[in-house]
Amino acid sequence: MKGLSMDQLVAKMNGKIGRQSIYKYEKGLMLPSSANLLQLSEALELSPDYFFTEPDFPITNIHFRKKRLSAKETEQIREMSADSIERLFFMESILGIAETPPELPRIRIGSEEDSEKAAREIRRLWNIGNNPISSSAAFIEKQGIRIIYLPEIKHFDGLCGYVNDSIPIIVLSDNSIPERIRFTMMHEVGHLVLDSKDFTEEMMESSCQSFASEMLLPSEVLEDSIGKKRKEISFKELESIQIQYGISIPAIMNKANHLGIITNGSYTKFRNRYRSDIAFRFECDKSRFFEPRSSKLEAMVYHAVSEGMISESKTASLLDSTVEEIRKHLGTF
Repeated sequence: MKGLSMDQLVAKMNGKIGRQSIYKYEKGLMLPSSANLLQLSEALELSPDYFFTEPDFPITNIHFRKKRLSAKETEQIREMSADSIERLFFMESILGIAETPPELPRIRIGSEEDSEKAAREIRRLWNIGNNPISSSAAFIEKQGIRIIYLPEIKHFDGLCGYVNDSIPIIVLSDNSIPERIRFTMMHEVGHLVLDSKDFTEEMMESSCQSFASEMLLPSEVLEDSIGKKRKEISFKELESIQIQYGISIPAIMNKANHLGIITNGSYTKFRNRYRSDIAFRFECDKSRFFEPRSSKLEAMVYHAVSEGMISESKTASLLDSTVEEIRKHLGTF
């Protein structure tokens, strides 16, 4: 989870535990003494309790792009995801939340155009119509999909999969702008609902991009907003759509080109300026959408500790905090 090599871990503990001992701990050939366990806990910034928890929630059918990730980074993401899922499902069990696994629709597609039709069908099934999605996380969680945020990791935006082969999850890289997080979220929903057995990975990624674009900004809305044919589109028009629908300006322009609202030449002109003009790129990439964010895990943990279901030390462990910090936030009414 920390992305450390064995040698880096040894160095972090100033050599107090050797490489050979760590190897034996990892392989289950030897148990650390209490003193060594404390050393490991401090170096890895984990509670000693963590090492006594057995993983109960395996993630299966994982989809995420690994082309730009090293094997070490891929494993780090898997372990961080598994740890976060453990915490989330532990709290659900403490609070007696035992939801029936959702039956997500599965829509067969044979082309990129089909993925856009699928997005419109999902909007119909989930009763959104052509309305903006104000909080994508809250909306997706309402469909029974669990969402988890990880600290930002280079080259990683998100993944999806299932816990115990039944409960869909989406894991996202945090610390990005809302528009990017929303697009990634809908991209991962695409992986969960689109059925395309004969697609290559590249074709599937492209289809999920089209699905995400249509989920956030229906084609009909864009055409009604700016017209079906334009020579140029003003920045103010793009800003207005971004503010209302929470999709980035480059993504709006890409969609306008895909729908034939602007020509390939106009879109190329936009892309060239985006690449060459730093000030213009900065304005295009600026976030203008406010999306309410809340941590479901944090809310559940404070609920449980306020009701005396878990201790303050367990609360600190679950939230990667200290007992002192937890006590500051525990004022009850």
